[in-house]
Amino acid sequence: MEQAEPRRRSHTALVVGLLLCVVAIAFEQIAVVTAMPAAAADLGDLDLYAWAFTGFVIPQIVAIVVAGRASDKVGPRLPMVVGFVVFAAGLVVAGSAPSMQILLLGRFIQGLGGGTMNLTVMVLV
Repeated sequence: MEQAEPRRRSHTALVVGLLLCVVAIAFEQIAVVTAMPAAAADLGDLDLYAWAFTGFVIPQIVAIVVAGRASDKVGPRLPMVVGFVVFAAGLVVAGSAPSMQILLLGRFIQGLGGGTMNLTVMVLV
């Protein structure tokens, strides 16, 4: 009976961690939809407005495929950690962008990390 308790805690920690990853990605998407009009007005280049969304989805699709193969080879832990770090780096780049081009670069990086995290969450569930 004593062995069941650490296993239960480990399972709970995993579920909470996965939930936080999903919430982070979902919140980021909602925040971008809300903040993008003001950001585009401040940064200029309104003709690039739609790329803030497309620039996330395209690398996300690529990352899902690559992360799937990586998860098959090394397990989901390493891709999850890498995806989280890449996603966080993209948030920093996009959040501190002085121009629309840098914001798009940040969104691209976020897409890579977000796709990797999405896939590994599905693998772990």
